[in-house]
Amino acid sequence: MLARRAANGCGSRGVTVEFVQTIVGPLPPAVYWRRRLALLGILVLVFVVVRACAGGDTSTAGSAKAAKTKHPSAQLGAAGPPHTPLVASPSSSAEPSPSPRPSPKPAAVALPAGGLCTDAEIQLTVATDAPTYHVGAKPKLTMKLSNIGARPCRRDLGAPATELIITSGTAHTWSTDDCEPGGAPAITLLQPRETRTFVIPWSGRRSVAKCAGSRPAAAAGTYRLQARLGTVRSEITVFHLT
Repeated sequence: MLARRAANGCGSRGVTVEFVQTIVGPLPPAVYWRRRLALLGILVLVFVVVRACAGGDTSTAGSAKAAKTKHPSAQLGAAGPPHTPLVASPSSSAEPSPSPRPSPKPAAVALPAGGLCTDAEIQLTVATDAPTYHVGAKPKLTMKLSNIGARPCRRDLGAPATELIITSGTAHTWSTDDCEPGGAPAITLLQPRETRTFVIPWSGRRSVAKCAGSRPAAAAGTYRLQARLGTVRSEITVFHLT
């Protein structure tokens, strides 16, 4: 029958129906149909299982890839050293405020070596060669000038800058400036702890400025001796005339 329909040029639908309906075998056709349906069901089940497995692998791989893409910092953290410090990048929109600078402290002014001596670096002392004299005697007066600083310095030791003064109570008795005023400056270099000593005899007579008038002998009494160097003054030394 199949050969005949093909030879007569019948349509493909008729061929298919004719082929399906033709069952070759000793068993009834229903048996063969059940076998075919069972085989078809097994093929469908295998296809579904294979499809499901392939889809699950693809989904798992996609999820893992997405996790890696979304969390690159986790991969970097796992691969990097455990104690690597994280440094935040500065924001381009906010500029860091400058830290306040401390106000500079004024530097102490250091005087150069050989500069002028300050009053604090000068010490004056005076003394007499005896505590008591007779009226008309000529006491020897001593003035000592010392550099008590830690550096060499210079000071004017000329007559205009230095003076020995004797007073009795509040009355002026005598001064080196009375009869020998003026004179040239004498700038002198003084080394640290250096002392200059000046010994000046006193005639025992009174004097006034410019050595004017007569100069009578100083009367018996208590007298006070003091030295001056510029604005620096010594302690007072007391002596007596009898």
